[in-house]
Amino acid sequence: MVFFMKSMIMVWNYQGARHPNFHRFINEFLRENNPEIMVLIEIRISGYKADRVIKQIRMSFSHRVEIAKFSRG
Repeated sequence: MVFFMKSMIMVWNYQGARHPNFHRFINEFLRENNPEIMVLIEIRISGYKADRVIKQIRMSFSHRVEIAKFSRG
């Protein structure tokens, strides 16, 4: 017997997570689309600032990967 499960995985290369209203925008987006997995890629934020954004989004489970270094490009 094979079961198929419909799920939504969203991957978003987003620039602007430092914007003060980002958490409002992303929470509305999540409420409307209800993805099973959401991957946010933000290359210009790390450390404490990234942790603060994750806390504001209020995701049940989250994982942050620290970058090795910022590029100058």
